[in-house]
Amino acid sequence: MAIKAFGSQAVIVNDNGSENFDQAYAYLKQIGVTQYFARPHTPKDKPHVENIIGKLQQECLDEDRSADNVAKLQIQINRWLNDYHFFRPHQALNYLTPDEFCATLDITIPRDEVSTM
Repeated sequence: MAIKAFGSQAVIVNDNGSENFDQAYAYLKQIGVTQYFARPHTPKDKPHVENIIGKLQQECLDEDRSADNVAKLQIQINRWLNDYHFFRPHQALNYLTPDEFCATLDITIPRDEVSTM
């Protein structure tokens, strides 16, 4: 989604997980996206990422365990992400929703696959 919105101007901060190497690394390099890798075992290098992962786990995955297959789980996650990215006020954005904050910068975030609306 970031690459669709920002193209090769996007900068990706990765941890050192295996999913960030091989094909993903090669693809991002091929299209000219800058990648930075956090130091191993240093979650404070990427606190915004750790924050959303923790909230996703606590508020979405731990709260509702009714999904009995991957497709249903993806729908559940998409609904949570849609709320988080478009309708939920964020302290770091002076209690604006991301949608409202982007409007102050004259930026529109495409909803694409995240949206369930």
